[in-house]
Amino acid sequence: MHGSRRRPHRVVVTAGHVDHGKSTLLRALTGMEPDRLDEERRRGLSIELGFVWCTLAATSNHPSDLEVAFVDVPGHERFIATMLAGAGSAPAALLVVAADDGWSAQTQEHAEVLALLGTPVVATAVTKSGRVAVDRVAEVVADVRDRSRGLGLTDRQPVVTDAIEGRGLDELRRTLRDGLAAVPEAADGGRPRLWVDRRFVIAGTGTVVTGTLTGGPVRLGDRVAVLPDDLPGRVRGLEALGGDVDAAGPGQRVAINLGGVDRSQIDRGDAVVGATTWPVTDTVEGWLHVLPGRAVGRRGAWHVHVGTAATAARIAPVTGEVAGTDDERGQGAVRVLLERPLPLAAGDILVVRDAGRSRTVGAVHVVDPRPGAPPRGRVARADHARLVEQAAAADGTARLPLLVALAGGLRPVDDLAAATGWTGTTPLPTDLVRVGTHVATDGRWQTWVEALAGLGTGSHARSDVLDALRGARVPADLLDAALANLVEVGRLVAVDTGFALPEHADDETLRRERRRRAVVESLLAEPFAPPPLDEVARSHGADARDVAALVQRGDVVRLGKVAFAAEAVRSAAHALRGSPLAGRPFAAAEAREVVPTSRKYLIPLLEHLAR
Repeated sequence: MHGSRRRPHRVVVTAGHVDHGKSTLLRALTGMEPDRLDEERRRGLSIELGFVWCTLAATSNHPSDLEVAFVDVPGHERFIATMLAGAGSAPAALLVVAADDGWSAQTQEHAEVLALLGTPVVATAVTKSGRVAVDRVAEVVADVRDRSRGLGLTDRQPVVTDAIEGRGLDELRRTLRDGLAAVPEAADGGRPRLWVDRRFVIAGTGTVVTGTLTGGPVRLGDRVAVLPDDLPGRVRGLEALGGDVDAAGPGQRVAINLGGVDRSQIDRGDAVVGATTWPVTDTVEGWLHVLPGRAVGRRGAWHVHVGTAATAARIAPVTGEVAGTDDERGQGAVRVLLERPLPLAAGDILVVRDAGRSRTVGAVHVVDPRPGAPPRGRVARADHARLVEQAAAADGTARLPLLVALAGGLRPVDDLAAATGWTGTTPLPTDLVRVGTHVATDGRWQTWVEALAGLGTGSHARSDVLDALRGARVPADLLDAALANLVEVGRLVAVDTGFALPEHADDETLRRERRRRAVVESLLAEPFAPPPLDEVARSHGADARDVAALVQRGDVVRLGKVAFAAEAVRSAAHALRGSPLAGRPFAAAEAREVVPTSRKYLIPLLEHLAR
């Protein structure tokens, strides 16, 4: 498995009742056999996941060909866990309903799963149309269209097909092409994760795992880990759509030849991740959507499914039972305690099934994979639930302040990065404040500012200032960073005898601190390629004494002929720790992909961080 090219494609999972013709339809579309097992072909029943692909030809609307990989899932209710494993990472779906049977209970469950996962249905096929009268076909088409719309799956007209006779296949191909064009390509967040759906050994090659890649790309030679057991490995080979490649992107099917990991150490439901920080957790908080007529309370036996993983779980609603009415979904904040730890992040979706009744009841949108202690008291629980709801509806950097608020207004940077994929090189929202190794909400930070007001006039010893911050519940390991931050932003002024509030400092001291702050802000304007420190100092009227004070206080880090704002150095360190380069030797050229700058700045920065 050695290659020198890429094979971009889209992935579509099938859904539908057993014996509704999913595998037969894929055979006709692709000319490939999705049933891999002898037993499947003998019984005409899919038991395991199948995998086939084809090229959808260019159309007048879409002038280029498109390669599509299909994941074929079993339709029998006994194999719903396997269906969930196939659907868990799929970015799009093909819903299949037979004209003779029509929409069944198992069709309904598969469709509900797609709706809970938010998986867009890019095409719906009504199969076996040659077996029934035209009126019956029209009746099923109308029913499928209405039910699909009712679940919010698709507004597209179902395509009438018969795989044996070849009827409707060209129209289905065009519909798939149009539907996929409307689905955004998978986002590259720089955090690759592949939930393993198969693993095997190829003689002379070694351990191979397959799955649908999400979150970011993988490349030949990448260092990876298999979670939750944190087994280190290396990408020795990559294959996509039956051909060797040197890289694969998010949203694509891929087989990875893993070096350093034995087949016996891996199973379905494990995850192969890039060398970034992934929280392996047994407790998450999230926002639960419950299907109409279903309920989730503190009692009950539950199974949750995410990616290809499944585990037993306990679910504790934050404010009481979450129940749907006969016609509407129920919603509420919950804490999920997993029997098996899993590598999860904010935005993941856990499908919840009632273990006793063997039915799907809803899905949890993960908000916090590393929650703190649960809130106590009715008012605190209600406030907490509102934050969870807001965080579930937010995305990207908009979610960060809510996650910090859920942690009481103060959260470690590394913890926030592991939960969301945020990197230190990305600016924080304006309502968050970076304080050393932590991030604080503006509200929490303001309580520290208010604590300083009690210091009164005159200058104050460092110990007195730290005592005031302790009274404002600043953690002991953050006292120095909080003090430095308050000086940096002008809430405290450094004087010869200690510190003073700005309103009690003399004019010359205030002017000096404004000059020093301006120097730091100019360095931060281009954090990884700052202008020469002496030039910046002169431009703001700062002298050698000012520069020396900034270096001594730790606001500026001088590295030979270049100087960085201390915040930029911390951001670079955090970004490298959370990148695929963590834990292994790397070249400067690789580091430039994480910390974008020239060698002039990068080399001294890396040498400093390596000490």
